[in-house]
Amino acid sequence: MSHPPVLLITVDFKRGRDKSDAEVALKQFHVSIRKVYPDIELEIYPNHADIPTEVWLKTTFLITSRIYPRDRKQAPNLRWVQSYSAGLNVVLSLPIFKDENIKFSTASGVHAPRNTSSCFSCHITINFSSN
Repeated sequence: MSHPPVLLITVDFKRGRDKSDAEVALKQFHVSIRKVYPDIELEIYPNHADIPTEVWLKTTFLITSRIYPRDRKQAPNLRWVQSYSAGLNVVLSLPIFKDENIKFSTASGVHAPRNTSSCFSCHITINFSSN
């Protein structure tokens, strides 16, 4: 009997948000992902020190900014890593990055449409607002 896929998400509470705001957002995310993927096991940890060995061993998917397993032995079931950032410079030297059975993806380009929309809205507001 195989276990369900495990999605491990690491979150750095030190940057940007208040910890309580981040926890609320994570709870909402948990509810949302359960609706779409009811069989997935979701693990969310605030930092590397809190991630138990058992979780790394069963992790199938990882969403992170800079916390990666050292090698394949630490995360033998890992198939896909999604980085919050646009680059993977942090992992280029790690043995796990050289494993061809693991897919790596980044957030490169995801912010451009939102930024473009904001800039365009500001342009319209500035140029066409009634005084």
